[in-house]
Amino acid sequence: MTHGDEATRADLSVPIDELVEASRDANEGGDDGAGDVDARYDPAVDDSLTAVIVGAVARAVGCEPLEVEPLYDVLDPDALESLFEPCSAGPRSGSVSFVLEGVRVTVVDGTRVRVEEA
Repeated sequence: MTHGDEATRADLSVPIDELVEASRDANEGGDDGAGDVDARYDPAVDDSLTAVIVGAVARAVGCEPLEVEPLYDVLDPDALESLFEPCSAGPRSGSVSFVLEGVRVTVVDGTRVRVEEA
């Protein structure tokens, strides 16, 4: 291997968090090319349901998560999180829809997030 080969190999490296995200998108259907995004929330892996929502909206509208309108401008993030917290009878079910950044966000059973054109 020459020194030039090493530089090329380093240029092709991808941060592990990008690989994980790409893998999750591929396993979940990801982006269907029309701006629609499907994402999953796994409390064992993800920081919060709201973080998954913001990430999915960012992918759908083509911006960085920090550029997305604050979720609290649309609804109470703590209330959303508590709505789907497991209870003594097991996981809760239901869905909540709202519009953020001009796209419709639907949270189903607190584990699936669908973002589509509003």
